[in-house]
Amino acid sequence: MKDGVELKGQADMIESDVIMIFRSIEEFPESPLASDILYLNACMWIFDKIEGIITYITRDGKEDSFVVNRNQKMFEEVVGELWYYMIY
Repeated sequence: MKDGVELKGQADMIESDVIMIFRSIEEFPESPLASDILYLNACMWIFDKIEGIITYITRDGKEDSFVVNRNQKMFEEVVGELWYYMIY
């Protein structure tokens, strides 16, 4: 990005056009955590992929997954907030 700002992210797995992240969790959420959605969306833009999967894994090895599609508006809002905090 310009002005010395660099967006970084790390996917746990990339398969074809899908970014995957894995999170350990005590209890399954009804929907994916907002912070995980924002992070996964940023990763999809970084790696130029259109779909992502968040997989939550409990201590006993059970898992549940959520599919998320890349969202430009969400990404622009996050970047806009970043610029706001950098300026002020």
